[in-house]
Amino acid sequence: MQQRKPIYTKWWFWLIIVLIVGSVSNLNKDRSTTPTATNVESSKNETKAASETASNATDSKKDAASKTEKAKAEGVVAQDVESFRKAFNKASEALGAKFTVKSLKVEGSGFQHQLTDSIYLNGFVNKETGAIKELLIMGAGDGTPQSGANLILSFGALIGATNPDLETSESGEIFEELGLMESNVDLYKLNKSAERNGIVYTIKSSKETGIWFMAQNASVK
Repeated sequence: MQQRKPIYTKWWFWLIIVLIVGSVSNLNKDRSTTPTATNVESSKNETKAASETASNATDSKKDAASKTEKAKAEGVVAQDVESFRKAFNKASEALGAKFTVKSLKVEGSGFQHQLTDSIYLNGFVNKETGAIKELLIMGAGDGTPQSGANLILSFGALIGATNPDLETSESGEIFEELGLMESNVDLYKLNKSAERNGIVYTIKSSKETGIWFMAQNASVK
């Protein structure tokens, strides 16, 4: 039987990265409509409701950012498993990904959750505080375009969960710094890091292990 070629050696895998980075940059663009004379009052009510929703969203974002800043100061990537789970789901939804993590069961020093048939989310937890010290996504794909998209989306969701204040364009810059956009990149020897707001993102790959994407506090040596 012919051995299936690893997903990250296929040309469309890198095309997917470009497409996703482009779509991510458009996620938060505002949409405007022009009210007519017959719906002015309705428009006012909708504007008020939208304003309240935006205010709640801003408060939620500030709360998430506050928790993230506290985690960074404590030398971890997330204060606790539950807050990370919610942040990861929120980041996944924003990207249009279908990664709904209903629960994360900590066993021993961490947890492992299967996002898809070929992608796993791992977390290493401080037993005393419950804080997450490091996060790791492991994936190899199954040779289909969808699995390639899922792999990149999982990376983006992890970035969004650990850096909620990050501009969408900066997520694309992280992919660039990790060497994923280089034309002559050696796909079997990826080993680069990029730091944003006290969180270091590292990507590694090999024929044996597939691709690993890690998030770790910059203060951890």
